[in-house]
Amino acid sequence: MNRCSLDFLDARIKSIRSSGDLEKDVAKVASIFWYEIIRNHPFCDGNKRTAAESALFLVGINRYRLNMPPNGIIYLSLKIANDDIKNSG
Repeated sequence: MNRCSLDFLDARIKSIRSSGDLEKDVAKVASIFWYEIIRNHPFCDGNKRTAAESALFLVGINRYRLNMPPNGIIYLSLKIANDDIKNSG
């Protein structure tokens, strides 16, 4: 496990300011989890699975749903891993 990657992720999440729109804020945090866990490999195995499940869990505990089939979740995770999707900041 790469502790620095997890510390960075924690700091990045804590630095986000609320927009006042809960749905937008939840989506932003979930997308950061998804992207950063895949790209920064904080775990020795299962980074794509962990990233996707973390994002889905965060969305779910806030009583939202990601309207995407399982193969779409896999596709998006692979696009992030292959650097086809860039971090927007």
